[in-house]
Amino acid sequence: MRFGAVALALLILVLVGPVAGCGDDDPGGTDALKGLVSLEISGGFAGLMESVVVEPDGAVTIARGRRSDTATLSDDDLAALARDLQASGLFTEDREFRGRGADLRTYTITYDGATVTVDEGAVPAELTAVVERLEGLGP
Repeated sequence: MRFGAVALALLILVLVGPVAGCGDDDPGGTDALKGLVSLEISGGFAGLMESVVVEPDGAVTIARGRRSDTATLSDDDLAALARDLQASGLFTEDREFRGRGADLRTYTITYDGATVTVDEGAVPAELTAVVERLEGLGP
């Protein structure tokens, strides 16, 4: 009997052990930023310059012209941003999506070692959620 209990315990350890500790708190999962995220918006008719920087801990710095503000994202908003970035599939290499027209705003997003530059009107569908989420943090 004793051997059976030990064998059962080992079987449980082998089957359950690999999943123990897996969950939403996994710092390397898709709910965690791999590094800082920056968005720069430039151009347009007025030639504006804005930037939003999100740190992995949720600290946000927002700059528009000479004005600068700070904020902190909630854990849920930070996780949603990380999921949107991952789901876009675009941050594996530098990319450019150019629009046609004059006075277009240009969005430059840098994340995980890659920079994606898109012109207003040429934002790919897979990047729309990221742009809207980051732009929504601005003043």
